Amino acid sequence: MLTTVYPRWADDFFGNYIHHHAEAHTANGAEVRVVAPHTAGALLREELGGVRVDRFRYGLPASIQTIAYGGGVLTQLDSRLLAKLLLPIFVLSFFVRSIGAVRWAQIVHVHWTLAGLIGISLARLLRRRSVLTVYGIEVFTGRFRFFTRLCLRWADHVICISTATEGKLRQEFGSEVAKASSVIPFGVKEALLAQDEHEIVMREQHGIAPGSMIVLSVGRLIERKGTEYLVRAASSLASRGDVHFVIVGEGPERARLERLTAGLGVRDHVTFAGAVPNAQLAAYYRQCDIFAHPVVTDATGDVEGLGIVILEAMACSKPTVASGIGGITDVVVDNETGFLVPEKDPDALAARLSTLLDSRELRERMGLAGKRRAHEHFSASDRAGEVMQVYERLLAQRAS
Repeated sequence: MLTTVYPRWADDFFGNYIHHHAEAHTANGAEVRVVAPHTAGALLREELGGVRVDRFRYGLPASIQTIAYGGGVLTQLDSRLLAKLLLPIFVLSFFVRSIGAVRWAQIVHVHWTLAGLIGISLARLLRRRSVLTVYGIEVFTGRFRFFTRLCLRWADHVICISTATEGKLRQEFGSEVAKASSVIPFGVKEALLAQDEHEIVMREQHGIAPGSMIVLSVGRLIERKGTEYLVRAASSLASRGDVHFVIVGEGPERARLERLTAGLGVRDHVTFAGAVPNAQLAAYYRQCDIFAHPVVTDATGDVEGLGIVILEAMACSKPTVASGIGGITDVVVDNETGFLVPEKDPDALAARLSTLLDSRELRERMGLAGKRRAHEHFSASDRAGEVMQVYERLLAQRAS
């Protein structure tokens, strides 16, 4: 597997959905090797859950390696001059580090266009079968369009993580899409969400009043996550006196969002919890009352490809209020597992949150429906099994 994002260490949240698939493949008897960018604090080589991870350096000291992680590759390239200067070294280092892994592999699975350009080129050169996973940013923003077209043309199989991504892909690239394609979303690893007798108590950790219901949001603090609109909805609901908002995540928007929170006079009703380790994140899901995911189409045109955090909240029996755009519509069933609202509409968001806050019975009913849906349709092991079937078909075609 070649990817620009992967857990930097055990219990890291970056790219954990890719890692869960890699772990599942390993559990099913496959040998998996991952090539990903190095970053400060990470090992150059280690084994995570039976998966060998090789990380490539592209700058010294390690602290200047800022292209991956953070707000994401495109955000870093758009906002940091150093990231732009390091890009050629990043690509060259990625290519060199990937040669051995591709030569070793039977299947080369690449995630996103930048990794795809490197991995699929090497796969063609070394006569390996290749699979490209498309997330959405490649097709919704139009960035790296030329390279995306090459990847689509050369890949042996293309996987889209949602029907929205597949629809946009075919609209934008049509005949360039590989002859074989499928929609296989990432899933949730339910074992990670099991109750831990030693788990933290979110209310105590953040000083939340015992009588307050908790609305939780989890995600990078970037424009696309729409956290601004949750803060604005919080200002509409603060007068109820029975609700507190907890925002988990870090990112370049945090300072602006904290200023907005103060400006709207809701600092006492909104907690910015920062980055939370996966081992603790499950407790946040379980202890909240409602999950909110008000994503938006950002200035580049990028849209949420799926919404893994929604699946995690659903697996913990929590109802969701989310924007009805992108891959979210594959996950949330409106009026059944939660509510879908228009993007960038804090009033609609506040209204639906209020509906759930007013009815414990509705919260519980939608939460249970969400848990069933997550278990039946979005199990990480089941989705990884579908990907493994793609691998097996490609190898069988080569053998014949």
